Amino acid sequence: MDPGDSVVKVACGRAHSLALTKTGSVFTLGNNSYGQCGRPVIAKEDYSAQAIVTRLQAEQQPVTQIECGQDTSFLVSSDGGVYSCGWGADGQTGRGHYNNEPTLGRLAGDLQGVNIKKVSCRADCAIALSDKGEVFGWGNNEYQQLVLATSETQLATPTHLPMPPAVGKVVDVAASGTACFIVNDRGELYSWGYGALGRGPANLFSQEPLRIPPTLLGNTALSPGCKVVSVTCGVHIVAALNERGEIFTWGRNIGGSLGQGHDFHQSFPVKVCVSGRVFKASCGVDHMATIAKPL
Repeated sequence: MDPGDSVVKVACGRAHSLALTKTGSVFTLGNNSYGQCGRPVIAKEDYSAQAIVTRLQAEQQPVTQIECGQDTSFLVSSDGGVYSCGWGADGQTGRGHYNNEPTLGRLAGDLQGVNIKKVSCRADCAIALSDKGEVFGWGNNEYQQLVLATSETQLATPTHLPMPPAVGKVVDVAASGTACFIVNDRGELYSWGYGALGRGPANLFSQEPLRIPPTLLGNTALSPGCKVVSVTCGVHIVAALNERGEIFTWGRNIGGSLGQGHDFHQSFPVKVCVSGRVFKASCGVDHMATIAKPL
């Protein structure tokens, strides 16, 4: 790391991590079995016994966002480009094939000429958001997460996902292991795919984005018009934040990871009691963390 530089964000996959610095540099460490650290794979390497740190370069462009899938890494550069390396068996590297990629490379397909602001991936399906509110996807389509673009079970090239007109402009995206979630500029949350989609136990599968009832996310008679501002996912858990700083969680509640005081699985959003105004949430595989300001 250059003198005076400092880490401002960390992203973690199954057994590897990325660190983003304030100057836009990225460093990787951990398991590199599939090339997810952006360096050549060393057979039978014991990553737990050594700390190999690799600096990644996005064609000399500063990096503005980092993201880890299960064994895949993504970088978003200041010019809106998306770069990837790592496991690609389901096409999740977005590099046009289904092989592993130990070398960082820029994604093409429908992302060419598009200014991407965010990539989300927790397992092997990835979605991206552009500065114009458009959504793109690639990777695993086993649970119909990418059915808006293809009927194939895998998609190796980034492809535009046309949203129904009712959705409007999208401002945030998140992909879990089996589903996708988006927030529009009206503060509404939509979901599709398979699993805990946020609409109760009777709706565990959808091939199109459907709105989660706003009343489940804080838009009630006591807070009319309250909007969702962001959504984030783990592999099987979801968290949504509204403009009041309230956090709502649902999904597979392994080890009490939803923070709801019990260990039952949850198919729709329930507010978590936090003694502060939450402005950031992050989901691991079986745990969740938030950052909040005191009330």
